[in-house]
Amino acid sequence: MSEGKPQSRKLAARETRALPFPGSSQAGEASVFQAPVYHPGQWLSLPEAAAYTGLPQSTLRKLLGSRKLPALDTGPRLGGRWRIKRSDLDAISAI
Repeated sequence: MSEGKPQSRKLAARETRALPFPGSSQAGEASVFQAPVYHPGQWLSLPEAAAYTGLPQSTLRKLLGSRKLPALDTGPRLGGRWRIKRSDLDAISAI
C-alpha cells in the first residue's frame, strides 16, 4: 500500500462539513442538527400509558392500529414494542 497518499479534496471536505439544518435560527447561518434530548418520563410503554390514561391496553392497541394515536415502534424488546408520548396521551384524554 502506498503511504502518505492524500485523500481527495471532496472526501476531506465532506467529512469535516457540518450538516445544515433547515430551521436555522439566524438568517444566512446553517445550524447543526442535534438529536432531541431523551427525557425518560416523556415516552411511555403501552402498560405505562394504560395506567396513565386509565384506558385498557386493548383500547390503546386499537388506537395504535388505526393510527389515531401516534407512537414510536421500537421493535420487539423488553418493556414492550411501543413508546407513546405523554403529550399525545394527554391529547386523547381531552377528547
